[in-house]
Amino acid sequence: MLLIALQPLLAKGQTTQHYSGSFTVDSYSGLAEFDYLLDEGDTILHGDFSLQKAQPQELLGHGDSYFSFVGFFNQNLPIGEWKFEFGKFKAGNTATLANRQYQVNVSGIIHTISGTMKEGKPDGQWTVKMEQLKDSQVEKLLFESIIGFDKGIPQQSFSIENESLTLVGRFLRDGLAHDIWELYSTDALGSMEDWHFDEGKLKNIEVQEKDSSYTIQGYSELTQPTIINLDKQYIDILYLQNQLKDTSANKQIITNMDDLLAENAAHYQKIDDILSELGDSEFMPEFKVKVSHFPLSEEEKKSLSTLSKVSANCSGVARTLLESTQLKILKLADDEVKYYLAVVAAIDQQYVQPLAQISTYHQQNVLEYVNRNKLWPQTPDAELAIAYDGSKGEISESYRMKSFEELDTALVGVAKVEQIAQFTWSNLDSINRVLDHKLTQREREKELEAKEEHMVLQVTALKEILDSLITVTPSAESKALKSLNEKIDQDIQAYSALETVAEKSTRADQLILCLTNLKALSTTLAELPDRSAQIKETYTDAVWNPFTATLMDEEGKKRITSAYNHVLIPYYLKATQADMSCEEVNAVLSDLNSIYKRVIQMKEEDTYKIEKKLRKEQEPIRIMALFGIQPAYQKSKG
Repeated sequence: MLLIALQPLLAKGQTTQHYSGSFTVDSYSGLAEFDYLLDEGDTILHGDFSLQKAQPQELLGHGDSYFSFVGFFNQNLPIGEWKFEFGKFKAGNTATLANRQYQVNVSGIIHTISGTMKEGKPDGQWTVKMEQLKDSQVEKLLFESIIGFDKGIPQQSFSIENESLTLVGRFLRDGLAHDIWELYSTDALGSMEDWHFDEGKLKNIEVQEKDSSYTIQGYSELTQPTIINLDKQYIDILYLQNQLKDTSANKQIITNMDDLLAENAAHYQKIDDILSELGDSEFMPEFKVKVSHFPLSEEEKKSLSTLSKVSANCSGVARTLLESTQLKILKLADDEVKYYLAVVAAIDQQYVQPLAQISTYHQQNVLEYVNRNKLWPQTPDAELAIAYDGSKGEISESYRMKSFEELDTALVGVAKVEQIAQFTWSNLDSINRVLDHKLTQREREKELEAKEEHMVLQVTALKEILDSLITVTPSAESKALKSLNEKIDQDIQAYSALETVAEKSTRADQLILCLTNLKALSTTLAELPDRSAQIKETYTDAVWNPFTATLMDEEGKKRITSAYNHVLIPYYLKATQADMSCEEVNAVLSDLNSIYKRVIQMKEEDTYKIEKKLRKEQEPIRIMALFGIQPAYQKSKG
């Protein structure tokens, strides 16, 4: 936006200019005052900077959303004192007249972030404060953090507090956590948790409860030490590591420290987004700790990929059976149904939920930081003890786990967990088939018939649309539409091959949603030529040609439009294949709409830096990152 607004002033060489007027950064639009340099087409902020918005007339209505950013730039680097203020205010009930001006008290929330920058990084003390005001007086402190920095690295003592918790601690010069970090609660005297760090290594946590205290051990020694951020991932690593210890007497880590740190990080992220868009800065604080590192082998990665899929299937079947309204009714008159549902509940608790948690740890990149040899330490039982309320009172029985004899007891670590997942699925699938036959077949069939009738209507209508669109769209889009047509045929053919009513019912629900997304994607693909034309029209401006003394149409920002037309759209057209999953259909649809919307938005933004980076960029994912888009579609590997 800065480059566009000031483009008529561009000149060769470096020239100091001053800007005063409307300006937008991130999502904040207001009145700006700042100096800048023009150096061979580059716009460089240099000097005092301020951007503010206040609408007093709104105080009496819905309220005024106020903000003020004040600081200084040196060659595009924020330096010196900076202060950011955000507020949402309403007028109070009292006002005074002073110097022929009304002074009105306000109520609401004021959020202040202030400190010093050096070479684009926080330096010295930074304070984040959020307060609740009533009639311009502080009624409540909602949040406050005080952190010292040295060229962006947290230093020495710090404190973070919200309405319920306070955290105090300190860092070494390299930003590593050190000494005692104390977590206090407003509801108790003294610290509730003392985290003992030694140069980034957690030694132990001393926990004080109402009537007792205990110590949770951290690391005695680090294996292949590596440095990571102290955030939720780190807390999860500690939690899992503590679970895997030999003794069953271990107390589990239950802390709110990560929530408090995340709250602080969100405040800093807000400022980082603003400064990063204005100039060159690195504002996010990184609290560093040391952990052990156990890199995943290729075999482990394959096993974890399988685990994730099987675990998801187990969770889906268990939830379907336990939450089935029909089974809940049927079990009232059938003890065998009660028995099998009790078995499913036991399997869910002992196997399904722990497997889902391990799968989640894998997705959150936790597992590579713990020793995985005892990831599933216990040996599965050959039989499950089951108790349930039968028609004649409480009944105790056992369930013989299927495939138990096939388990390889020599397996450890991730390979063992993958085997347990397959073992769990084998038992749930068997029970699912039994209960499927126990349900009233006609009721299940009626329900399925209704779903299939709906699918037939969807498929018929969608194929008519596709047949029509394929004949009128350009070849690239037409090819993608043909792929969608093939996908429908393949999905329906695969559906027809399913055997049980339960399988078909579950798949029908998935296909109904998938067909809805396929219809939306078909429309979007057909609209791509029109979208390209709209982008060209949006980016085309009338420019005065002094040689012909006429206005001529000229398309601007060609690197952005070229990246859209010649890199991103071909990438997603190629991704549209007959074998794509329903999740990928939704992801491609989402990305195409996000990209189009973002490209239209960028017409009115300062995109000089983006265009400069686009000069040699042909990688779609990196282009989307430059556009500020997180892609939903991830190209399958291998």
